[in-house]
Amino acid sequence: MKRVNHSVSEVHEKAVAFFSSLNYNVSSSTDNMLVFSGGKDLNWIIFIILLCLGILLGLVYYLLAKEKTVTLTFKTQKGKTIVNAVGSCEEARKDGQKFLDSL
Repeated sequence: MKRVNHSVSEVHEKAVAFFSSLNYNVSSSTDNMLVFSGGKDLNWIIFIILLCLGILLGLVYYLLAKEKTVTLTFKTQKGKTIVNAVGSCEEARKDGQKFLDSL
């Protein structure tokens, strides 16, 4: 969570630009929330091993891997915007934290 002096619309614009550069897409947007999704959360070592054991095993693993998502919530309090970032996996959480650090 981070308090910033930017308006919610400014934070929205910065978030879209930041996450677009990381190949995320906006999957949902409201006045007080943005949800970004992109890429698969998979272990590349397991994927390569399963691919070597059989293309079908690797393909099934890839298709069952969940998509990375980052959810940003916004709240205005005393003239400041409070931004919170939640990720669906470790990499998404790190991306959310990088965004908060960039504000």
